[in-house]
Amino acid sequence: MDMPARSESTDESGSSGRNGSNDMLPAADTWGSWHVAGEAHNRCLQFRVKNDHARVSCLLCATPMGSPRWLVPFVGRRLPRELAKRLTQASEPEQVQAALCSSVQAVHDAWLQSLEPTLSRRDELLQATDQGPGEASLAALEAELSSGCSLALAVVMNGEQLYVANLGRTRVLLLRGGEEEPKLLTVEHSVDNADELARLARLGVDTDVLTEEVLPVTRCLGAHPRRRRPDGPDPVSNEPEFCGPLEVEPGWRLVFLSDGLCTALSVSGMANQEANRLVAKLASQPGTARQALSKLLHHCELPPSWSHELTLMVVSLCDEEAPPPAPVSDGRVDPYVDFTPLTSALEAGL
Repeated sequence: MDMPARSESTDESGSSGRNGSNDMLPAADTWGSWHVAGEAHNRCLQFRVKNDHARVSCLLCATPMGSPRWLVPFVGRRLPRELAKRLTQASEPEQVQAALCSSVQAVHDAWLQSLEPTLSRRDELLQATDQGPGEASLAALEAELSSGCSLALAVVMNGEQLYVANLGRTRVLLLRGGEEEPKLLTVEHSVDNADELARLARLGVDTDVLTEEVLPVTRCLGAHPRRRRPDGPDPVSNEPEFCGPLEVEPGWRLVFLSDGLCTALSVSGMANQEANRLVAKLASQPGTARQALSKLLHHCELPPSWSHELTLMVVSLCDEEAPPPAPVSDGRVDPYVDFTPLTSALEAGL
């Protein structure tokens, strides 16, 4: 399957920071994204905190629930700020994990708070029984409320220790130098995961009726209507799972796969281990992630009704590689940002 020219992406990400300083991470990273309709909603974030105290790479993906227009941009704006505040003070493994978890929770809480006007508007439409609710208006509001965002987040602390957190079906593979077998660092949060089904069963959910169509992911940010359960805990969790710390070694690379790409490989008949090996092989070859994604699509057999965005991001954890040149921005990849001025202000109590 060929990638249409209209679905462009930036292959490198970097920028000059405040006061003319270079805020690019020293390691090169590339990414590519494709959508059958040329529409892209997934976002790749890369930034560092407090003069390389922490280096963050993140892939945000719109879930099949609700409209993809709302939550992913919100998370893309809010998550870096929350991480910058918390990672500045973190050093021990338990502190780093707590910082990641509380940052994700803060973003989720802020999103739910931002939905209050939307909820009020929806209630007004539903109560206007004399005129009848406007179906189009209600559908738009429900789409906003149902928005979900899965994520894969990798943090390298002081250039030495790697931590990975994830929600949803976004996948992260670790490529270790010349090793052919990639290491999976994330957990799939879906009805295909027996542990997730057991968690839902403990909450009183009838798991026999759950399908991917009913519940595409079992953990994500957002998805407001799927969380309303007055008689117990929310069935859709926003608590990430963690891997790490791992001691970073020369030659290590991370490969991020979006929910849609993982699904595409699955519906094409590939077992997860087979798909991971293929991705690792293509991502290790010379060239950009976009070229690797293009080659990967030749192994996929997608139905005509395919609607998921496919995103692949490759991040080198080795400082020996030369930094990439500044990109021509297409508005969908955030440049590297140095949060040192922000964290300095926070430490000063401003």
